[in-house]
Amino acid sequence: MAEIKLPPPGAVIIGVITQNLEILTSAQVLLEKELGPIEHKSQVIDFDFTDYYEVEMGKNLLRLWLSFAKPVAPDQLREIKFKAIEIEKKFLDANGKRRINLDPGVLTLCNLILATTKNYYHRIYLGKGIYGEVTLVYRHNNFEPLAWTYPDYRSDTALNFFKPVRQALLNANLISADSLRGYCGAESDGLKQVPGQASRTRFGERVDSTSLPPAPDKNRRKK
Repeated sequence: MAEIKLPPPGAVIIGVITQNLEILTSAQVLLEKELGPIEHKSQVIDFDFTDYYEVEMGKNLLRLWLSFAKPVAPDQLREIKFKAIEIEKKFLDANGKRRINLDPGVLTLCNLILATTKNYYHRIYLGKGIYGEVTLVYRHNNFEPLAWTYPDYRSDTALNFFKPVRQALLNANLISADSLRGYCGAESDGLKQVPGQASRTRFGERVDSTSLPPAPDKNRRKK
């Protein structure tokens, strides 16, 4: 009989898009009030992956990611999305358009899950109008994109940022190596396979990203 187990906590991630780094500084203060101290901050890069946000936020947008030191249960992602939306509203321009976009997610030892208000075939409904998307998975000692992963989350800047965030979770000893094998799947952490445990699904088929359905339009962004 299946045994119900609660997952270990993860790290809160906030993806930021803005034109104005002064607004970012003010937003960080509000984020830390809600989520605790920032632990990691990525390099700031040009957001030139799509023009999706230009109508609302203008051109010459910048992109970066933040992580927070306080671990959270993954099921808190929906509430974190609501908090991010409220903080965005504090920086609207005179026409009611956003000047900063805050994309929250929870990074676990196995994956990165983002919150969105937009449905799609690969997203899971979390309630109250919010959906969850597995954007990256951790396999072979690296975060790997999926068919639908947006280009900015495929970038070296993003992937290099998420690895030390994950390592901080490991260093916190929130889950044992043995539990990690069962939690993420065999060999997901580069660990030796447990004797007698096949790297397959319960139906005997290997999990292969090449068998995923076609990717949605990369220019179709979530809000």
